[in-house]
Amino acid sequence: MENCLIANLAWNSSNWLWPTLGDGPSGFKYVEDFRHGIVADPPWESWNFNLDHLVVGGFKYGFFQYAKKPKITQPKALFFASKNPYDRKFYVVGVYGKAQIADYKLMNVRAPLDYVAGFCRPDILRLDPVRHLSAKKRIGRVGYNIIGKTEAINILDDAINAHQTRGCPKLSNVSRIIDVLNNCLNFVREDC
Repeated sequence: MENCLIANLAWNSSNWLWPTLGDGPSGFKYVEDFRHGIVADPPWESWNFNLDHLVVGGFKYGFFQYAKKPKITQPKALFFASKNPYDRKFYVVGVYGKAQIADYKLMNVRAPLDYVAGFCRPDILRLDPVRHLSAKKRIGRVGYNIIGKTEAINILDDAINAHQTRGCPKLSNVSRIIDVLNNCLNFVREDC
């Protein structure tokens, strides 16, 4: 059953903890407009993994751009991926488990705090189209892809392995990230 999503984000070298200005070309007009002072508002996804900002009632609120609202409004897991402007490869950068997609003022997704994690480095898990996208070549032009249980489990297993073997900065809370990934993995494995 296809009940998970993977969404595209503009690259952010701060791991989506706050807005950044020097990340190289993002490929997103709204990000470039902010960087060049054309608009005052930063890209709203800039805080997607800041667990001290936009947290209300035990939910972390976040954002992703889409051209068409997903039909799945309560995905078991919403993964975020982004294209690194330096090596031009896509990476999975974080997850919102038990996500709810709706209009929340400036945000459009929320998830329980215990099911939200940005990965310790934005380049720790390269997106594998065969394992993570059902052999689709890339994330669709609407801003996301619907993926199935197998692909979601592959991403979560690969992310846990990457955090255990590839090295994370000392300041990152790897044990919390792995706990969140395991929470999401157990939830995705449950039958609907």
